[in-house]
Amino acid sequence: MLSLSVVIPTRNRAAVLRRTLPTALHQDLPQDQWELLIVDDGSTDDTAAVVQELAGERAYLLVQPHRGAAAARNAGLRVARGELVLFLDDDLLCDPSLFTHHLDAHREHPGGVIFGPFRLDPHAPPGMAAELVRTRTNAHFATLAAGASPPRPRDYLLGPNTSVSAALLRQAGGYDEGLLACEDAELGLRLMDGGVPFRYEPRARSYQLHLKTASQLVFDDAPAWGRGELQLVRKHPRHASDSLIGWMSRGPRWRVLARAAAARALLRSHRAWLGAARLVEHCAPAPVRLPFMNLSTAAAMLVQALDDAGSLAQARRIFEGVPERHDHRAVNIQAAV
Repeated sequence: MLSLSVVIPTRNRAAVLRRTLPTALHQDLPQDQWELLIVDDGSTDDTAAVVQELAGERAYLLVQPHRGAAAARNAGLRVARGELVLFLDDDLLCDPSLFTHHLDAHREHPGGVIFGPFRLDPHAPPGMAAELVRTRTNAHFATLAAGASPPRPRDYLLGPNTSVSAALLRQAGGYDEGLLACEDAELGLRLMDGGVPFRYEPRARSYQLHLKTASQLVFDDAPAWGRGELQLVRKHPRHASDSLIGWMSRGPRWRVLARAAAARALLRSHRAWLGAARLVEHCAPAPVRLPFMNLSTAAAMLVQALDDAGSLAQARRIFEGVPERHDHRAVNIQAAV
């Protein structure tokens, strides 16, 4: 009988866990077929108390110093007893049959990665951040539901609402803890390059609370994505053409310089950007709001990637796919499955 280890990394999200953790605990799969591992990545709030209050002995809480999402997921993987590991984020509301559908999908299609949708919760607070996330996720999962493959190899993620054989993950070496972001895409590329099949399971539904503001998305998350994207392409140069921001560093030098200057000008003043964002959010229609958010997040990613690369020339070299040396562990699926 297949068994499932559910891993939820978290940090300072006690209030969020009060809403999401009960949905992971109340599943229609018999509890002797799954275990719940919550990895507290250096929280300073009452996360541990909330987990104890809501889950008691039905969840195993691991506490570690703050080391990031990749390290937290790896910590859960190390102690997982299930044949399969399901990764969730701490802001996901789980459908009552989520665990069952993941197990059923692995019985029907053994040896691969199963991933389900994580659409925005219909009751999420309104705003441009929620609007952007809703539009992107709806379009992505609509494409998958229609039977199409993700448009780029780096869209095969080992991210939220994704399950895979624990043995296969250990063989692959787990998540790269040196990456500050995009660690889910990097592990997905390694598995895909090793011949591991990915399969979308639309019945394995979850819903993301997503309580972040537009400002947090642009000034906190997007720079991390830009930094992670640079690290990802450095490690997997043959996927440079699939980069989310690689196109912005290509083309004539004058054009790239103009893009970089425009991006820095847009984000130079946090206060000025907030003023513009409030004006757009309250006065502009959706055809204006979404491009504004897409432009702002892309600009923040580009600026961070250029800063981390050290120079425009080096960034162009990286995003053209020029290899750099890395100690990269290959995945042998035949040995792991």
